[in-house]
Amino acid sequence: MIIDIHTHVPARSAWPLMLAEDRRNGVVVNVVSSLGAAGWPNYPTSEIVREANELAAAFAATAPGHVLWFCYLNPQLPDWPEELAACRQQGAVGIKLWTSLRDAGGESAACDAVAERAGELGLPVLIHTWNRTDPNLPGEFNSADFAALARNHPRTRFIAAHAGANWRQAQGLYTDLPNVWVDVCGGYPQRGMVEDLVAELGPGRVLYGSDALGRSLASQIAKVEFAAVPAEVKEQVLWRNAAALLKLDSAALVRAEAAYRALDPLAEELPLPDLAVDHFCYAGRWPFRPELPGRTPGEVEAALGEAGFDQAYVADAESVFAYDVLAANARFGAACAGLRRVRPLAMVAPFAPNWRAQLAGVAGSFAGVVAHPYFHDWRLDDPAYGDFWQELAATGLPVWINLCTEDWRLRLRGTSPHQTTTDELLAFLASAPPYRYVFQGAAAPLVAAVLAKSDRQDIAFEISRLGDTTAALPAICRQYGASRLVLGTEYPFRDLRTVRWTSEYLCGKRMANQERH
Repeated sequence: MIIDIHTHVPARSAWPLMLAEDRRNGVVVNVVSSLGAAGWPNYPTSEIVREANELAAAFAATAPGHVLWFCYLNPQLPDWPEELAACRQQGAVGIKLWTSLRDAGGESAACDAVAERAGELGLPVLIHTWNRTDPNLPGEFNSADFAALARNHPRTRFIAAHAGANWRQAQGLYTDLPNVWVDVCGGYPQRGMVEDLVAELGPGRVLYGSDALGRSLASQIAKVEFAAVPAEVKEQVLWRNAAALLKLDSAALVRAEAAYRALDPLAEELPLPDLAVDHFCYAGRWPFRPELPGRTPGEVEAALGEAGFDQAYVADAESVFAYDVLAANARFGAACAGLRRVRPLAMVAPFAPNWRAQLAGVAGSFAGVVAHPYFHDWRLDDPAYGDFWQELAATGLPVWINLCTEDWRLRLRGTSPHQTTTDELLAFLASAPPYRYVFQGAAAPLVAAVLAKSDRQDIAFEISRLGDTTAALPAICRQYGASRLVLGTEYPFRDLRTVRWTSEYLCGKRMANQERH
């Protein structure tokens, strides 16, 4: 049993896909809202709000009992009480608020009025809550704004959507607010999210949510499925807490189960790359995430064996941030000696004056090299690096190129990571020598654009980001096959099993009635 507390109504043409994803992934109750049928304006008009709620009600009617819905409101509109009344008559079971939480002057009095009314009616309020690295959107709440609202309305039950996105920056804000729950939806499936939230708030105030179809159900379920918490806590997070919050009795759950069983999973089996070899893996300590596992190559070797991997091409986290790349590579190569599954990658920095010395030290000790335009902030198509790429290719060692690690939107302040664009990557491929290039961390639009415009067969993209959204990986596998794709786990930021498990769900190799692990 899974209750998804946070999804969005897609375009009507995608309704069968949404319901099929529920059936494949074991989501028995899907709680949706709509933010608009054609775009999501930050301050929607009354007409847009009405159309959005009509869409949500219509979608719920396609699978009564299985699909429940929240009424979307813009608190700044004077007719929000009439809209709420209309939604309640149509069957809405809660309220959804997005970014129109403050008026043009930055005041949130109208939001307070909605919250107070929700408490009187006994309706839960789900509020988009986001702690951005970049400035927040106009009218958008961060976790402190959300906590202040909840504190002012103790009778109202609130859900902090996304747990604030960067949930670590919300720690300490909700501990004394028993009327606050958090959902774990959105973002990519980071290791530790469920564990940290349960440890802080207790197992009764954490809810599973996906943000589908924008996010894939499987990748978001994986946050809970592979969390290091007891089975009974996973059960609470996956459905029991939501059932209590929504006041779903046994009869409602039976109806939902029957409706869920009647859904068509639209099963389609698609090709996948080799799922026993990992192309996006790190060993070592991260300066901004020292609690992560895999601090030594030996620990990574043991984890790979436990998770059923034959081998992994492993970069050294400490080498990413080292001034002395030669010394860092030497230490890492020595630490990996004798390991069977760990295939070490040497760090290379083409911008460093001693890049030739770096390449000379690679032979014999490493399975390949890794370059980091993301963390090191340089462009792949910079003509200044032309000689570097030519001499690297002459070594015969393949190269892994990191385009993103973790979530760009929540990147660490004080760093200046580089976002590689499609044009930049295509320009690089137009001049790069024949070789073997594996790109890590690329988002779906970039992967799709490059595969469509480049026929180079010496490139491959690892698939970790492709599985984070519902349609991306299946669409790419369907159109291009899997010959230019490889598996990447993004360990230790993700559990080693997450990407493999998610990919199998998305590409029809696994369904919810099979053993999850």
